Amino acid sequence: MTTTEGNIPQSLPIDIEAMATALKANPGLLLLYIGLMIDRYIEARVSKHRLNRHRIEIMHTLVLDSSGLTASDISKKTFRSKQRITKITDSLEQDGLVKRELDDQDRRIRRIRITEKGLGSIRMTLPIAIDILNRATLDLTEEELVQLTNLMKKIRRSLRAWLEGSREMPR
Repeated sequence: MTTTEGNIPQSLPIDIEAMATALKANPGLLLLYIGLMIDRYIEARVSKHRLNRHRIEIMHTLVLDSSGLTASDISKKTFRSKQRITKITDSLEQDGLVKRELDDQDRRIRRIRITEKGLGSIRMTLPIAIDILNRATLDLTEEELVQLTNLMKKIRRSLRAWLEGSREMPR
């Protein structure tokens, strides 16, 4: 093996370039990186409201299910650990954005519900997120937006099937 100065193999720059090309070409990684960019930008814009992506995700999940959810339910819907959900929910409850209530049917179960203050917080921050997302897709035609939406829904269905165990993960 031929080495350059400092005992670094001469093939290392070629290997790095090949890896970079593969990373740039992978649509799944591109989707991941775009999601992370959008996530960070939204988080930076809503942080003055004492919100971050994890808190927003839980609050949106609660809005989508107005009957209230248990920490286990939220954990399954967000693919986060129950312990992480409990920690975030504790802070949301301290800020008055969510509340825990005993279940009407089974008093052993505590349901988490969004409060009026939490709903107000979403009303204030949702337009910020929508504005960012609209700007991110500004250069797409209406037809491209429809196609992108359909493709993302298809990817989401596949991911949910794999994560919920109804479909085997590809190797």
